[in-house]
Amino acid sequence: MSAPATGMQTTRPTLRTSIRFSADGRFAAGLAGCDGRMWVELWSFDGSSAQWRALPSDAGETLRTQPVPTLDGRVLVLRPGPGGHRLTLLQHTGGAVEERLLGTVATRGARLLASPDPGLLGWLVTAGDSMSVWRIEAGGDPTVAEALRSSERFGGGTWLDRAGRLLSVSRRVGGRAVPAVLDLATGDLVPDPALPGSTAGEVVLASPDSGLRVLVSRAGAELTLVGPDLTICRIPGLGGEVRPLAFAPGGRRVALHAAVGARSEVVVYDVDTDRVSRLHLPEGVVRGQAGWTAAGLRFPFSAPTLPTGMALVEENGGWAFNGSERVGVEAHTEWLDGAGGPVEAVVHGGAGWWRRPRVVIALHGGPQAHWDLGHQPFLQRLAATGAGVLAPNQRGSTGYGRAHRDVLNGCWGVPDLADVLRIADEVARRRAALGLAPPALFGTSYGAYLALLAAGLRPQLWSGCLAVAPFLSGPHLHREALPPTRALLERLDALREPPDGIGARDLARVFAARPPSGLPLFLVHGRRDEVIPVGQSRELREVLLRAGWTEGRDLFCHEVPLGGHSPLDDGTAEAALVDAAAGFLTGTP
Repeated sequence: MSAPATGMQTTRPTLRTSIRFSADGRFAAGLAGCDGRMWVELWSFDGSSAQWRALPSDAGETLRTQPVPTLDGRVLVLRPGPGGHRLTLLQHTGGAVEERLLGTVATRGARLLASPDPGLLGWLVTAGDSMSVWRIEAGGDPTVAEALRSSERFGGGTWLDRAGRLLSVSRRVGGRAVPAVLDLATGDLVPDPALPGSTAGEVVLASPDSGLRVLVSRAGAELTLVGPDLTICRIPGLGGEVRPLAFAPGGRRVALHAAVGARSEVVVYDVDTDRVSRLHLPEGVVRGQAGWTAAGLRFPFSAPTLPTGMALVEENGGWAFNGSERVGVEAHTEWLDGAGGPVEAVVHGGAGWWRRPRVVIALHGGPQAHWDLGHQPFLQRLAATGAGVLAPNQRGSTGYGRAHRDVLNGCWGVPDLADVLRIADEVARRRAALGLAPPALFGTSYGAYLALLAAGLRPQLWSGCLAVAPFLSGPHLHREALPPTRALLERLDALREPPDGIGARDLARVFAARPPSGLPLFLVHGRRDEVIPVGQSRELREVLLRAGWTEGRDLFCHEVPLGGHSPLDDGTAEAALVDAAAGFLTGTP
């Protein structure tokens, strides 16, 4: 297998991410991308109709851009950069896009909040040595002014009132997160008076109309509804991993999203009747936040052949979808035998996928993530060549209960690697009986690390390995990563050496200890990746070259200048590189 020529260009569907709604649900804004470009997109809703338009900027966008819609249909945009976070205002006037710089804030971290107050465009929360909250005034000449500064750190941010004065946040007390209320008029940060003093967790959704709050426990395993009279209601168990989407007007019903394996379910819990009703959706997944108006519940939605668009479930149960056309091939799920029990996998290529001329086993990032039945651009690109694509949710994946998810804590690359190798052995056995080549291997982020482990330890099992944003090991990554990634590694106990015969799951050790096997490797990394620094791929390249791999023959390394963490999927990689990567796995030019 070799890297194909990179001359083929294709037009790809628009990809959408980071979609957020205005406080009243009448507008939504997010990021859209295609063929290496990204831009801000604005959605406006009038009853059951939906319209969207691009708001391109000369500054260009990355996945770090934060777009937030205002109540009057403009978009606040926060872009981090070397000189600080630049805050701008985008609007469409007279057929053109107007952009106004509101200011630059020098800070380590910042996030935008939509405002329920029509007198404000929004709020900006910054974190440095202290926490600051900034008012973004509306009017003919918008201004940004610091409203308060706090030496105490807090997270989250959910509005408790329509005036935009009371913000539910979480703060650390005695080593745990507890709900608190921040009064933006006085600067007071006090325990939430609507919650018992022993409450731990975070309020992730609130209704100013009813005063109801949805509280999620620290482990994310339990949702609780709390009323203004201190009544507490446990939301009935739904299975899978559940998060709230939106309150209905009036605040007596709440929509919940349940990720059950590879599928999404949306249910509505009625507080007054204590009943749960399931909404009828096409098979697919919910992507991100939601807004609920008199017209119904809106949320980003995706299916195997539907890139992310906007779905509407009307009060009478009607269904509408806008924003993308069907593209690609259908997918289904199958259960396979892993080393520790059944493993669900998303499959592109039909019932006889293992008989295809080429088969690719795809490993998701995370590790606490999973493949789902949403549109997967790169997997669709592989399937379009006629390849079969098997995307397993091995142990460590979310959506299958805490035991399946948490088994990786303290033993990265142990149970999940065993599952992947067991599945690959069976696929290779079936294909060998038909005289077909072994499967190829693809992984991104943690999946890239896991794929390279499998490739290094069992090179004869594969025809090639494509790794996007890999890292060398938990300890290697911890030394170079930014604080959020280091905190994740510590929380998942990823610095410990597994107690088995294989020893440390360190790619530098694995590949240095083995001579080149002839297995071709293809590495891709975004230079702007803030999750896994590009230095991890650069160091791995040096390890492989020293071990005897030859660049251009059995080693192909590509950096994406504007790429973030998922350059083959997020629209930041040029089409030629996506085609080259797909061709490497499938043997197609």
